[in-house]
Amino acid sequence: MGIYGNYIYESATQTLTKEDEAFEQLSAAGVKRAVERALTSEADKQAEARFHTETVPMFRKINPAYVDNDHNAKLLKNQWETTYDVTLPTYDQLEECYFTLRTAGVLNLNKTAVERESAQDIAVKADRLIAARKDAEFDLEAAESMSMEDLEARCRGWK
Repeated sequence: MGIYGNYIYESATQTLTKEDEAFEQLSAAGVKRAVERALTSEADKQAEARFHTETVPMFRKINPAYVDNDHNAKLLKNQWETTYDVTLPTYDQLEECYFTLRTAGVLNLNKTAVERESAQDIAVKADRLIAARKDAEFDLEAAESMSMEDLEARCRGWK
């Protein structure tokens, strides 16, 4: 290390740790992801872990026609971000996004699994999800007539 005026600089002969070397090789996007990950709260990290270890595997098991690839993942992520303005969707939100994109015909699907499914069953399931979401949407008039306990339960997702 050397000092020049008010500036302290590192010597060129300094040895870097493995972590320092890996960090030095990151692109700007990689540095941004590392900083964002470090700044996320512990609760956010746990929610993300639950999403990837519980929600996604359950979704794949229940929807065998879904093909897990970058194309489908990007479409689903864009759908839930624009529809719900969330970074991690609930299972119902994920499934509704899936059926919306599937109905639009933009997802890559497992053809043999699709052949086993009934188009009518898929349409009924999609309609049920959309109706459930509309029922759960906030209604100011209904909220004003609710008791505080009912309003709290509704806001917290208990009802």
